Amino acid sequence: MDNMKRYYQILELEPGASPEEVKQAYRDLAKVWHPDRFSHDPSLQKKAQEKLKEINEAYEKLSSHRPDSHYRTSQQESWSQKSQSWSQSGSYQYDKSWTYQKPSATDDYERSRIPRVITLIIVGIAIVMLSKIINVPGSKEKTRPRAKIPPVERFLRERHTQPSKVKDKSSPPIPEYMLPKKKETPKVESPPSEAKPVEQKRVTPLISKLSEKKKAASPAIPAGYFSLGSTKKEVLAAQGNPDQALTKQFRYGTSYIYFSKGKVTGWNIESHPLKVMLKPAKPTSKTVYDIGSTMDEVLTIQGTPDYYSEGLFRYGTSYVYFSDGRVTGWKKGIPELKLKKSE
Repeated sequence: MDNMKRYYQILELEPGASPEEVKQAYRDLAKVWHPDRFSHDPSLQKKAQEKLKEINEAYEKLSSHRPDSHYRTSQQESWSQKSQSWSQSGSYQYDKSWTYQKPSATDDYERSRIPRVITLIIVGIAIVMLSKIINVPGSKEKTRPRAKIPPVERFLRERHTQPSKVKDKSSPPIPEYMLPKKKETPKVESPPSEAKPVEQKRVTPLISKLSEKKKAASPAIPAGYFSLGSTKKEVLAAQGNPDQALTKQFRYGTSYIYFSKGKVTGWNIESHPLKVMLKPAKPTSKTVYDIGSTMDEVLTIQGTPDYYSEGLFRYGTSYVYFSDGRVTGWKKGIPELKLKKSE
């Protein structure tokens, strides 16, 4: 029983929860502790794998455990006692009022009708297939379509095949409408010798204008700090030389900075402090946040996170989860999250 209580505690449930609640809790925790979400940090990924193993074990034990097992065992014992009593007595009591009844003629007919219908269907299909293969007498023979003969060739055939009644053996002239028409060659007009060039107006590229507007709209970061989208040179100027430098990450002690295409995409602050600052693009006047709040609202209220990714903010041992830029959940720890109090 102590093990079952521990399994309920792993799934954050109370003992006696329904199978639907167990399944839903398992799905939620599997999403939260999936190792792919911690691919940037090997240590957190290892902890997530161990936690996921415990969750899987608890779910398997609770799903296989059923409260009706005591009823089934007691029912099996009662049946075994009855069988022992019958074997000892050597006789089995049965109902003498029951008598065997012979099947009637209607029952025999109903049983035999089904196979007869099936055989009739099979015979009909076979007759249709044979009629397509074998030419049935009386069927219309398919006539091949005659090839089209040009009018000149038809005229010459008729002249040679039919006997001429005219005494003059000289062949009559061919009518003009039967003669093949000559293809006319299209006239190609020569281009004019002096053609004025078309003036092309210079159009300023829109990409450069949009990039300038985007740079102007992004919040300014003070000197000596780096932020999301900073280059490696800016990180080196603010933080100094790293203990380990790779193409996709810098390590300072136990803290990491992650890059993609030479720009900062995230970080993980542990014992070594990082000079990172993330300001909201649209600050808010709110002091608390809740489910559905934006990342800018969380950044304004809670500040720069210790761990940043597209779907997760970490503040110490507290976590805030996002989906499509909106808050979907959290896990309380230290420091306390500035959440909206439930009524």
